[in-house]
Amino acid sequence: MSAATEPPSTRNQPLSDGVSCVIPTHGRPDFLKESISSVLAQTHAVSEILVVSDDAEERTKVIVQEMAQKSSIPIIYVDNSQGVGGASSSRNAGARLASAPKFAFLDDDDLWEPEHLEGLLRTMEAGGVACGV
Repeated sequence: MSAATEPPSTRNQPLSDGVSCVIPTHGRPDFLKESISSVLAQTHAVSEILVVSDDAEERTKVIVQEMAQKSSIPIIYVDNSQGVGGASSSRNAGARLASAPKFAFLDDDDLWEPEHLEGLLRTMEAGGVACGV
């Protein structure tokens, strides 16, 4: 979608606008902990982290709750075990629940370098580009 056709509510939003991070997960709680930690270490803080699980594994829920208790950034567990479509369904569920005007996806077995989000947002802002991060 070009800047001319994108909705005015998202056009030219400054870097300071919030970003929700959506992490779909399935059976990898140990990797998930590292993924969440990489989001919390960003030079541009996210507004919230939505961890969307499509298998309702109890250990995943416990890790999210423990990390949420220690974080000033909300970390929210979402049970998507009734969803059909695996990670895609979980990404869509997280995007629907995201409260910030922008959202970014991170897989549960991936990590962001500390300046990842800031760099993406600066690129979007400099180019007048509307896209997911």
